[in-house]
Amino acid sequence: MRAAVPQRLAYLVFEYVGRTGMTVIGGASGRRYRFDRPGAKVAVEPADKASLAGVPNLRLSAGPL
Repeated sequence: MRAAVPQRLAYLVFEYVGRTGMTVIGGASGRRYRFDRPGAKVAVEPADKASLAGVPNLRLSAGPL
């Protein structure tokens, strides 16, 4: 029997908790992520997790888009 191979996440979900909207550039990928309104959820490349985690008003979301 083979050991289970951990799967890589295709994306992470970040939620914007600010008052307006915001655009963020991923530090690793250079990709633009647009959060249009409060509560907006956006799929983010796992490589950009560290750079987006440091942005005020963005939270890593436990739920799906």
